[in-house]
Amino acid sequence: DTERIVGGHNADPNEWPWIAALFNNGRQFCGGSLIDSIHILTAAHCVAHMSSYDVARLSVKLGDHNIRSNTEVQHVERRVKRLVRHRGFDSRTLYNDVAVLTMDQPVPFTKQVRPICLPAADSTRAYNGQTATVIGWGSLRENGPQPAILQEVNLPIWTNNECRVKYGPAAPGGIIDTMLCAGQAAKDSCS
Repeated sequence: DTERIVGGHNADPNEWPWIAALFNNGRQFCGGSLIDSIHILTAAHCVAHMSSYDVARLSVKLGDHNIRSNTEVQHVERRVKRLVRHRGFDSRTLYNDVAVLTMDQPVPFTKQVRPICLPAADSTRAYNGQTATVIGWGSLRENGPQPAILQEVNLPIWTNNECRVKYGPAAPGGIIDTMLCAGQAAKDSCS
């Protein structure tokens, strides 16, 4: 998989203190969000086919900005000791595309490393019409090189009905109510 942050631009250092860069045997391959001092939330499609051998080779960098420089900002690195994918994850439809990584030890919270703020579990808030910011180290254009510096792109959030009309036939299994749909011409986040 090649991750992409199409139409993005460089993020400022320390702007996104919960972003995690995931590495497999030293190679960055996906991102995630710090949700507490020891857990990372990521996409299940990033780790879908990993065995326990693969998990043993995973590491996480938090507080990083330029993933090819070890001196640019103070970052924290941890090994991954456990991986749990949502039991309902479907790699064809991407339904339930979430996984949780457990790090080998907790990280201290600093200006550079803090957990993401999540909505309450019982939240029924509608996000359509608002703007989502997608962050990561994905390519800025399709088949383009992977940037070293953290990227960000703002995307408008659509209603799922708008998404069904525009993209429903292209989505295996269709667009369902538990999905969040966001996008704009020449800007995207995809894998």
